[in-house]
Amino acid sequence: MPCREQVIRAITVELSHNIIRTIYNFNKDNNSITERMEINRSIEYIHTHYSTKLSIQRLAAIANISKSHFTRVFKDETGFSPMGYVKKVRLDTCKKMLKASNKSITEIALECGFNSSAYLSDTFSRAYKISPSEYRNLYIQKNI
Repeated sequence: MPCREQVIRAITVELSHNIIRTIYNFNKDNNSITERMEINRSIEYIHTHYSTKLSIQRLAAIANISKSHFTRVFKDETGFSPMGYVKKVRLDTCKKMLKASNKSITEIALECGFNSSAYLSDTFSRAYKISPSEYRNLYIQKNI
């Protein structure tokens, strides 16, 4: 099936949202269903285009809602700002690539949408309190 992985990711996100809403008793009215579908469309776009330059304006256009409303609804639905979510997806992908490939940090940085290895290292270190190369080395040591 074409785009199978993207569909699975979108369904996973939707299920995760529903589970969290159920656990925390978030009962939103049915009028927000359309907004959730629009936000899910932008989330799918982020997961398939994380390596490109993304902007809130572009993501709002994909969701077909205004930039300010998109930012507010996105945060309500995901718990992240739109660009915070993009950064999370990029860092998660980076972690997977550090574990699964022998590519240089610079190659991984560029493939994950970071402008340079320095920016990746700074962002990664702030998020995980460890550098990308240290993370890779720890993973290699655990699997030896």
